[in-house]
Amino acid sequence: MSIQTYYRYKTTFLGQTIPSWDTYWQGEGPCGVRHLWAPSYSPNLPPDPGSPMTYNPESVTTWRDGALNNGHTYSIPPYRPTSYSIGRKINREHLVLHHFGSSSGNYAARQYGKVSYSGGQCVPTPLSLVYEGPTYSLWDEQTRDFSEHPLYYKTQFDDSEINIALDSVRNEAVSEALTSYDILTDISQIKDIPRTVTQVSGDLVKILTALKSRHGKGVMKAAARMSPRALLKSANKLFRQFGADWLAYRYGIMPMLYSYRDIVKTTNRGTDVKTKKVISIHAKETDTNWQALSSGFYRMIENVGEVKVSCSVFQHFTSAEVASLTGLGVNPLVTAWELIPYSFVIDWFVDVGSYIAAATATNWSQIKYACLSRRDSRTKKTWVHKPDQSINMPIGNFLPVNWWGDPPGDHPSLEIKNEEGLYILDEEEIDSYSRWVIPVSSAPLRYNPSLSWRRLVDGAALSINNLGRLIKGLK
Repeated sequence: MSIQTYYRYKTTFLGQTIPSWDTYWQGEGPCGVRHLWAPSYSPNLPPDPGSPMTYNPESVTTWRDGALNNGHTYSIPPYRPTSYSIGRKINREHLVLHHFGSSSGNYAARQYGKVSYSGGQCVPTPLSLVYEGPTYSLWDEQTRDFSEHPLYYKTQFDDSEINIALDSVRNEAVSEALTSYDILTDISQIKDIPRTVTQVSGDLVKILTALKSRHGKGVMKAAARMSPRALLKSANKLFRQFGADWLAYRYGIMPMLYSYRDIVKTTNRGTDVKTKKVISIHAKETDTNWQALSSGFYRMIENVGEVKVSCSVFQHFTSAEVASLTGLGVNPLVTAWELIPYSFVIDWFVDVGSYIAAATATNWSQIKYACLSRRDSRTKKTWVHKPDQSINMPIGNFLPVNWWGDPPGDHPSLEIKNEEGLYILDEEEIDSYSRWVIPVSSAPLRYNPSLSWRRLVDGAALSINNLGRLIKGLK
């Protein structure tokens, strides 16, 4: 869409001029005539439109950079990542309207009658009343300039969070690509003869049954409603037992299932192995106090959508057997870290485990490639908040000269609405994809908290159990 011209003021309704008027009331007997007259009446005119200005209702920008074959080699390996970028950005500009009306609107009152002769006196006698009109003007002020009003962010994408996610996803993908099953850590943690799948399933059923039968729906629902702080303060034995059962499920049973999954994945490796990890980032709410701003003018920027970052690692091995063997992790540094008590909690905030694996593991693949990618699907909207500025325009009467009697009452006023609310000013839509070729190696270690609801429950359960031990020790 091309650039459009607009004017600051735009007339939406212009009342017609009411022509001049006069009439004569005929007199009875000796009474003379009564002359009523009124000049023409025009409403207040809207402001001058002003100088022409321009805005762009919609503009589209596209770009593409890199090989069009999308990295296909049609040989071994079948896919080789190339640096590539493609995107589309749409910008939309909007006009914000404010409605106005002339200071007053009027009807022209036309009074008809006669001059009666009664009791020796000449008395004007109105017979009918006719209105012409009303006549008034309405216009809009069109503007995009609200720069004098403060600007606040409702939601924001944090560039530093995106950069950290790129490093984190790289470490996760590289560490898993080089070590799909950490056999050394599993061996070091085995205390008894490895359990069979049947035994693991039996333990899982026992724990889930205990969660339901020992605690009941009431305790489970109450625990789910409690915040981690409240759970930590609680010395309730039922809650502590609930935490112990949860931890037994999460760190006694599930690791065995994960290990079984990793074993299957490692033994099924072929000559071509592709590993991919993805992290999605969404805009975060700011701490702006919107309630305190609700009564005045301000601008607000809102970001919605997501940024998805991923890392893909491709490896080609001389045989499937070599691929499976190299997937077995025998890394003393990784094992040493995993054996440190509560090291997994540190990994929730700084993924040390993945970093060590990515930085120290040996790569035995014949051919290897890796790439990072970023996919943006997001919209940025700028709004202006306007307070309620609605007005009621009175509708009166324009009376002729020699009007007889009391003036007629005013008519219902005309409501000109300028309601309080948010009005869109600008939009920016971005749909883009970028990819970079990287070495199959680690990225810098970054602080990147990753707290899912399961990990929050884990933390609460650990806190409850540790608090219980502390209280018991004080008795």
